[in-house]
Amino acid sequence: MTVNKWEVPQPIYQFLATTGKGATTGHTNAVADYSTATGTSGESFILKPTSTQAFRINRMMVHIQDTGAFAAEEYGNLGSALTNGVVVRVATSTGTVFALTDVNPVKTNAEWARHAYDVRIDTWSVGDEFLTSRWSFWKSGYPLRIDGSDGEYLEVYLQDSCTGLVEHNFFVSGYIEDAAYHQFQGLTK
Repeated sequence: MTVNKWEVPQPIYQFLATTGKGATTGHTNAVADYSTATGTSGESFILKPTSTQAFRINRMMVHIQDTGAFAAEEYGNLGSALTNGVVVRVATSTGTVFALTDVNPVKTNAEWARHAYDVRIDTWSVGDEFLTSRWSFWKSGYPLRIDGSDGEYLEVYLQDSCTGLVEHNFFVSGYIEDAAYHQFQGLTK
């Protein structure tokens, strides 16, 4: 890549997936049983840059679709809150770099507002309802940076049963920052 400060970066519009490579190779619909009761240790939906890239994530859209009416104290329309909750973090193979949900994973529909603020429930006269939560990282001052040269990735970690949901996915938008450009600018994390 030629370093040019006027170059428009390549955008990212991608679902988090079990492989980290989006809808083309992994599954993106988080509607299985990820609870420890099934003998698993949970499931990760990730977005991972190559070792020569960094991703600047402006926002993440959370989509939960289910039959029936949503209540603030439930997750989707599962009838209760999640036991362990949804963990959102920047991680590497050795562990958590930065926990976006900190020690408070998202266990209910209402708790998406604690982190993202923008939450909307859409109801129709017939059919499913859905919750959309827009977590705008850039509104906190700067887009979230995921550094591939450090092995970082964005992870949504699930360890509860989500089998009652119709759809449950995580979609991000942002741009790819080339490592050479980042070093040229003398920027640090």
